[in-house]
Amino acid sequence: MMRPITCTLLLGSLLSVTNTVADASTVYETLSPDGVPPFSGQPGPGAVPEQIQTPNLMTPVQAESTVPGNSGTNTSSPSGPVAIRISRPVSQQSIWSGSGEVTIGFSTSSSQAGIRYQIFLDSQLADTTDQTSVKLPNIYRGEHSLQVEAVGADGQILGTSPVIIFFMHRPIDHNPTTRLSPARP
Repeated sequence: MMRPITCTLLLGSLLSVTNTVADASTVYETLSPDGVPPFSGQPGPGAVPEQIQTPNLMTPVQAESTVPGNSGTNTSSPSGPVAIRISRPVSQQSIWSGSGEVTIGFSTSSSQAGIRYQIFLDSQLADTTDQTSVKLPNIYRGEHSLQVEAVGADGQILGTSPVIIFFMHRPIDHNPTTRLSPARP
């Protein structure tokens, strides 16, 4: 009765340890004298071929933005005539800050005068600036999304950066009279 579970475990181990099994491969099962079913990529005496279908485990998942102005479109590439790329923090970066301050840095393809940049933190407008670097204070612990939009003098959105995710780490203050940050809304 344990044979299907043993076969599954052994086959799973074989697939996870070796990287030689492609999307569709043949593995050969033989039965040893002690009843253990070894698996091999080479046929042996009395081997039974088993066709294996393995999923492509390296397919990237593309996130969708909920940041205003991006209307849920794929965030893997910038949109609009002005290209924006966030350089600080980098995607998936962990930031260790006692004060919770994070410096946002980005580059843009436009040197046009009158462009303002809106910084969205967790889908909320956090700052508006005409500079390509800004410091946001008192960011709470945890995972945060960040996106930058270029806005023309007429209020039209000229470009949107891809959304990046970063993680803020802050020390815990157990003394309620000296809180490091106000209570999270």
